[in-house]
Amino acid sequence: MPELPGYLTMMGAGHLLGYIIGLFTLGAFFSRFFSGRIADRAGRKVVMIFGTAVTAIAGFAYVGVGYLHEGFCDDPKTAMLGVWVFLGVRVLHGLSTGFRPTGTSALLTDIVPVSRRGEALGFLGVAGNAGMAGGPAIGSWLAVDYGYDAMFIVSSILGVISLILTLRIQETLPNSRSVVMSDFNVFKGGNIEASVWPSALFLLPVAITFGVFLTVTPDFVGDLGFKYKGLFNTIIVVASISMRFIAGKASDKYGREPLLVIGGFLLLIGMGVMSIS
Repeated sequence: MPELPGYLTMMGAGHLLGYIIGLFTLGAFFSRFFSGRIADRAGRKVVMIFGTAVTAIAGFAYVGVGYLHEGFCDDPKTAMLGVWVFLGVRVLHGLSTGFRPTGTSALLTDIVPVSRRGEALGFLGVAGNAGMAGGPAIGSWLAVDYGYDAMFIVSSILGVISLILTLRIQETLPNSRSVVMSDFNVFKGGNIEASVWPSALFLLPVAITFGVFLTVTPDFVGDLGFKYKGLFNTIIVVASISMRFIAGKASDKYGREPLLVIGGFLLLIGMGVMSIS
């Protein structure tokens, strides 16, 4: 993530930086209409496998896009073709975020007692954040010292490893079945659950803030003198991991709402301090 703005700028499309996050999120947004239904009807594992397979393929696709761009960049009429293909891959890559976490969270709640669900989801967050801490740092090092292709290829290799591990997981949904076309009919069998909306609306401004943060910080920390831009995100994620060890258990003991209020307050302080840095 920290290196993609530089990659797009190198392709001559620095004015489209916002699309890196926006189109990725768009893919995740639309895929969630299907992934949850499939996880509840066909099984958790198939959703996890699909999301992981997309991740495994995406890095190799970015490498291909780079070669495509090199082949067309000499002609002004086709110079932007590689850029638009790159942005198309971003949409498809976003499908992984819509599928993998949905299946993983559902599988975890199947096997964890309700009294320890907050703690379990906290540890799931620790695992994800550990990847988000190491990934940007490793990615920046690879991109700076070995080039973007090396970064993309290593990303896909990690996706392949994850896919192999996922194939060994046991399905937890009783009476799981194959995916059928009716699973993709979002107009049949309600997609809108009223009890979810308060939490979703609370999360929306937090997600908007995070999207702006991811889009702007690579150039921001570059101006501050960070050679390996991913190290800045690593600092953020290490703080997040540290908090998850406390927050998961605390939410089981004291309730979800107090933790949400504390998290929102910390976000307010953090963005305020960054704005004057």
